Amino acid sequence: MPKLDPPNEDQNIPLGEACEIVFGGRCGVATLRSEARKGRLKLYKIGRRYYTTLKAVREMVNQGRLLPKEVSAAAAEPAPSEIAPPAPSPDLGEVENALHKVWSNVNLYSK
Repeated sequence: MPKLDPPNEDQNIPLGEACEIVFGGRCGVATLRSEARKGRLKLYKIGRRYYTTLKAVREMVNQGRLLPKEVSAAAAEPAPSEIAPPAPSPDLGEVENALHKVWSNVNLYSK
């Protein structure tokens, strides 16, 4: 069987083929569909099958790539142990009053 030429950047190809070409099979069709739902990848539906272009997949990959400045900013985020403890909870009297109001409203509508 003769080997086919690789598709050009703007040629519609099935999602599975795009996964093989761009990611070497390390990414699945479901991942590409998920990226399309998030608006990061253009898909074309022809019949029951979905297609995309190599150009669209490469653009999606480049959009997700962190630039060196973004990587250093992400690394500078405080560790969980450095995050301030949560604010103290409200006075229990306030909570009891709020619950009483909710239950009295529930009782009004359940009658």
